[in-house]
Amino acid sequence: MITLLKRPRLGYGIMTLLICVASCFNYTTTMRYDLVDNTVSSSNHIDDPDLFLHRYVMYFDTIYDKTHTRMGPYFIGLALGHYLWKRGIGKDKSSNKMTLFCGWIMTAFLMWICFWVFYFSESTILRRSLYNSMSGLLFSCGIVWIVFVCVTEQGGFVNKVLSLKVFIPLSRLSYCTYLINIILLFHIFLSSEETGTRWSALASHCPESTL
Repeated sequence: MITLLKRPRLGYGIMTLLICVASCFNYTTTMRYDLVDNTVSSSNHIDDPDLFLHRYVMYFDTIYDKTHTRMGPYFIGLALGHYLWKRGIGKDKSSNKMTLFCGWIMTAFLMWICFWVFYFSESTILRRSLYNSMSGLLFSCGIVWIVFVCVTEQGGFVNKVLSLKVFIPLSRLSYCTYLINIILLFHIFLSSEETGTRWSALASHCPESTL
């Protein structure tokens, strides 16, 4: 943060390097250990949920709960905040129509990749590796654009919709949902006639810190 304030170019360079390192780590780790892509490919393990549970625990302990594997989206948001701070907010600094058009097209394309290509394409080791290394970055870039145009009052209809007061309680619940979703996932996999067997499998592969 200090580097970003005093020497912005160096700060942006360091953040870009760290984003690339995190993405490469997620990609190579998924390739090496044949990890799952969160719960995206869970439908492929309907006949053997215990195998999916084992692989999911490996994914959770290797990628999901690690700080260095998730620093890409953090740095993207940090870069946006710094850019807005340096740029200032005013109608006299609005982007031209071509920039806005290209920005929305790119955002739609990135969201299409995140919610269609990654979720509905064939589950291969390459797809899972790309998902674990790129999905967070692509989604963050799309969200960054939406935040940018809304904060700079260039979002139009999107800004009006997202500014509705009905989203205030929903936004406060979203973080709570994030915190408890893993508990619900484990509950689903452990709630069956083979609960004892699945719990033993889970305990044998989970580090004490996870349990």
